[in-house]
Amino acid sequence: MGLDSVEIIMEIENAFGIRIPDIAAEKARTVGDLHDIVWEMVKDHDTSYCNSQRTFYKLRSLIREELLIREQLSPTTSLEEIFPKSDRRKIWKQMANRSSLKFPELTLSNLGSSVFKSFRNSFAVVTMGDLTNKVVELNFGVFKPAGIPRKEVEVIINNIISDRAGIELSDISPEKSFVDDLGIN
Repeated sequence: MGLDSVEIIMEIENAFGIRIPDIAAEKARTVGDLHDIVWEMVKDHDTSYCNSQRTFYKLRSLIREELLIREQLSPTTSLEEIFPKSDRRKIWKQMANRSSLKFPELTLSNLGSSVFKSFRNSFAVVTMGDLTNKVVELNFGVFKPAGIPRKEVEVIINNIISDRAGIELSDISPEKSFVDDLGIN
């Protein structure tokens, strides 16, 4: 296993509060193999209760209260469109504090092309659905006692692989080989 693989395994272990034996990690040739290994370790906590759905509704409520908006918010709603640019960082921190959940960090985007460049806070996630998945990933330990469906395990693992390896989420699927298809050793 290369350094990239080790970092991915360590982050998955932290996210799920588990320890993947080295021999099991070395047997994971595909993304699906890794899904199976992690699922075997957390499946006793399975439930029909959906953490993503619960998190989405909690985030939607927080955003509506914080921004005093009445418009429809769906998983495809763009975060750039609903958060005012001027107070974005302040509102983001207030929401994180009120929810007692970990939120993804905002990033600074360069908006200028001259000597006088301007920067603004932008989102590492693009839509409400992306935000929901990232918040579930960052807060898995909070949800663990209630259990987690297999699909959510897969989503969390795929997001970690995407973040750590810099691979588009759409390029990650169960049949993909870490070495041959994704270039991760």
